[in-house]
Amino acid sequence: MATMSLVIPCYNNEKMIPLFYAAAAEVVNTIQQTWENIDVEYWFIDDGSCDRTLDQLQQLHARAKFVHYISFSRNFGQEAAIYAGLQQATGKYVALMAGDPQILPNLLPQMLSAIIEEHYDIVVGTRQAARTEVPNLRAWFIKKINHFTKVKVNAPVGDCRLMTRQVLDAVMSLPEYNRFSLGIFNWVGFTTKYLAYQNDEDGDGQPTRGFWQVISDSVNGISGFLSGPLALVFYVGLTSFIAALIVLVVIVMRLLVLNDPANGWLALISIILLLGGIQLLCLGIVSKYIAEIYLETKHWPIYIAKEIK
Repeated sequence: MATMSLVIPCYNNEKMIPLFYAAAAEVVNTIQQTWENIDVEYWFIDDGSCDRTLDQLQQLHARAKFVHYISFSRNFGQEAAIYAGLQQATGKYVALMAGDPQILPNLLPQMLSAIIEEHYDIVVGTRQAARTEVPNLRAWFIKKINHFTKVKVNAPVGDCRLMTRQVLDAVMSLPEYNRFSLGIFNWVGFTTKYLAYQNDEDGDGQPTRGFWQVISDSVNGISGFLSGPLALVFYVGLTSFIAALIVLVVIVMRLLVLNDPANGWLALISIILLLGGIQLLCLGIVSKYIAEIYLETKHWPIYIAKEIK
């Protein structure tokens, strides 16, 4: 008997959890009729929700012992929730999914078929229609990230993927504190199939991850996974030096050849502001990397679980 683990990060999803579980139960019945040797376990991760998400998970666990949950001591972020769920999953096949009943019924049987019958290692759902401005922003960041790395991240990437145990073990072998799952999944390689789906919005019409959460995750992804910005600092500094040198030469030539001195204080202030701004930008990028290194050396846990059932 092979087990398939469903990993579902949750944050303020009290309305979605019952709908998701009901939809998942129907799909699981269909899967078990097709593949009789497939068993299923659920791992919900409550990422410090402020609503009744934990109560819903406790009720599900009381009704079905194959439904498990992890409750964080506070909000650690989606990356920590993903890591915690993957860490607990025991299945031969592991699905990472958003708690959205609109996505699961359409994709999971196709994803499992692609792995079992077509022998893919990873199957990823790709969204064809953006739900809100936040996913659009995430896709834009992914495209920018691809400029700095040889490991390309497919965009737009959806909220669901199914992988084999071999892929999961490879992903979990990367121990960094500041995780960027999209980059990690692509970095480990393996044969991947993309399934397109259309999903206009989450079931209740509201995204559970806000604008600033997407910004934070994207910045952490750039700094934690890519080395391109370090080279960018050098080239920006070199370009600014050359530009400042050209301005200085123009001012001197204008004075010597045309006998027309430039407004000295204006030119000086412009150059100072230009160089000062570039220096602050470069210092901020370098400081971000130093902060990442500092957090890695502290060896803090990625999450703290208040309750595991």
